Amino acid sequence: MKTILVIDVGTTGLRASLVDDTLAVQAMEYRSCPPSTPFPGLVEFDGAELAAKLLDAARTVLATTKDPVVAVGITNQRASTLVWDRNTGEPVGPGLGWQDLRTVGECIMAKLEHGWSVAPNQSSTKAGWILANTSGLEGRDLCVGTIDSWIAWTLSEGALHVSDQTNASATTNGLRVVDGSVLPGPVGANPALTIAAFADLVADDVILGIIKEVLSQPAYVNGAVLDGVVRTVPQAAGLEKVLSDLGRSLGAVLVFDIPDEEIIERISGRLTCDKCSAPFTGREPGIACDALPCSSGTGGGVLVRRKDDEPDAVKTRLDAYRKSTEPVLAWYIGNGTRVATINAVGPVDEITERARLALGL
Repeated sequence: MKTILVIDVGTTGLRASLVDDTLAVQAMEYRSCPPSTPFPGLVEFDGAELAAKLLDAARTVLATTKDPVVAVGITNQRASTLVWDRNTGEPVGPGLGWQDLRTVGECIMAKLEHGWSVAPNQSSTKAGWILANTSGLEGRDLCVGTIDSWIAWTLSEGALHVSDQTNASATTNGLRVVDGSVLPGPVGANPALTIAAFADLVADDVILGIIKEVLSQPAYVNGAVLDGVVRTVPQAAGLEKVLSDLGRSLGAVLVFDIPDEEIIERISGRLTCDKCSAPFTGREPGIACDALPCSSGTGGGVLVRRKDDEPDAVKTRLDAYRKSTEPVLAWYIGNGTRVATINAVGPVDEITERARLALGL
């Protein structure tokens, strides 16, 4: 049986899981790793501590299986940023969390003086601040990266400094433009950095190759639903070729239509226990956790909301989606692909039935 190691780094902790080729979770380990807030609006994290806890969690789950690990999947906070020394592998200082606001002034001046449109919740402003405010960086071979880059570097013992196109894009983090070149701005214009400081982008060919391999398996001969794997127009065009090579075609693109207010309510309603990580909805932050590990007296946790699930943060994420992903929908419409828009408000069973009807199932 093949196994995938899945790493999920959130705002306050991380998980390492093993998923088998039936998509069942075989083992999971959680490690608390909350950021620090030295002053209001400032959010920092310890990259070395994160790496140590990541390796501990990963090694623990890997010890539960003898099956080969064929891939690593990473999901993470998009804009949290770190700078480290390529030779030592050590961070040059604290990383800045995605919600850190210390670069508001720099963003305003970048717009006024250079016409650069950057925001404090983008990695380019955070990396620029770290480089400008950390002493002793002259002449050092530096790496600038987001959390996915740091995870890949950590797991590969420095062999990989990579990111994905959507995470590095101008609209998400302001590090690169669509063709992969470094975006001029607080980081790209820094004369102390070379292109080697920035994470290499995982090529679309790699992503599409994985999709092709999976769709070639007998389990998917009758079709499959792809979720979240086509995020750019080049990827959409590449998927068309993959399907053509397999003698198949895209039946439809499903668009789940949800008002922003509903999305904000749903996401901001997600809570977890700060001790046992049990998930909750329909509760309020701050109340005591009544899940078994806590109610039995061994936990004593309270319910908290992730910083990136706060209403204002969700609005920012929606804006980023419209800038980076909606062009893909326009591309499909322009190419005559059947696009089915589904009302995604209501009970899950009703939404599922609407999707089935839209697909003619």
